[in-house]
Amino acid sequence: MGNGPMGGPAGGPAPMPGFMPAGDAAAANNAAQNAKQKKTTTYIIIAAAAALALIAIVVVVLLLFSGGYKQPINKAIGLANKQSSDVGAYLDCVAPSYVSTAYKDLLGCIKGGDAKKELDNAIKDGFEDIFDEFEDEYGKNWKISVEFKKATRLKKKDLKEIQESYEDLGEALEKAKLDDDDIWDKISDAVDDEYDSEINTDKAIKTVETLIDNLGKTKVTDGYDVKMKLSIKGKDDDEDTTVTVKVVKANGKWFIDPLSLGSEAGYSVSSLISMLSMLSYY
Repeated sequence: MGNGPMGGPAGGPAPMPGFMPAGDAAAANNAAQNAKQKKTTTYIIIAAAAALALIAIVVVVLLLFSGGYKQPINKAIGLANKQSSDVGAYLDCVAPSYVSTAYKDLLGCIKGGDAKKELDNAIKDGFEDIFDEFEDEYGKNWKISVEFKKATRLKKKDLKEIQESYEDLGEALEKAKLDDDDIWDKISDAVDDEYDSEINTDKAIKTVETLIDNLGKTKVTDGYDVKMKLSIKGKDDDEDTTVTVKVVKANGKWFIDPLSLGSEAGYSVSSLISMLSMLSYY
């Protein structure tokens, strides 16, 4: 039997406007749920990528323009002068060691397909854009140098505030349910659909759980406000500026505290926590 012009059986009544047969309604509902799930995973992936970009690019820009406490600064500037796009190496300069470990472990959860390649390309493109801007502004063969001016030891209350900011981030990650099975199943499905890659969700969840635990156990034992003059010089032009950054020692390691750079970069610890908390709604 053929169909009439309104989708009903020929010679029979056409469906009323706004009405759908039960079978079609169920199919449409399933399609809507799938679309919503795909949108949810897209939000999560975008948010995760944004967080990574914030850590990698904001810190590099601030360092470029803006043995103890000097070591992470010198290392970061050395990476920039080599025009490195190794996020893990930068993280070693600007975060507790467990953060770079978590980053590398999460990358190790991705197998096959194009996901890791696309992520690598996106990161390299971000760094290349920055380095190209430096070349446009200062000319070829630009280099950055640092002259340390003054180091003022942080007070105990300052160290406590910094330590609490890492604890707050750990709580925000937990509230965002980034250690939840359902979220990682959705991420895995989305990555499989988009990049034909697999994610070891059990390992990813364990990595996030360990990261949350380590954030809560961070012990900040020493630190300095380091005032320094940063200079960048290329073939065509040069510039220098004086900046102050906090360098802290946590869990036995010295690093530039990225959370204390927030005010100069236009973000705050509270804004990062708010962004992570939003993930719990998707």
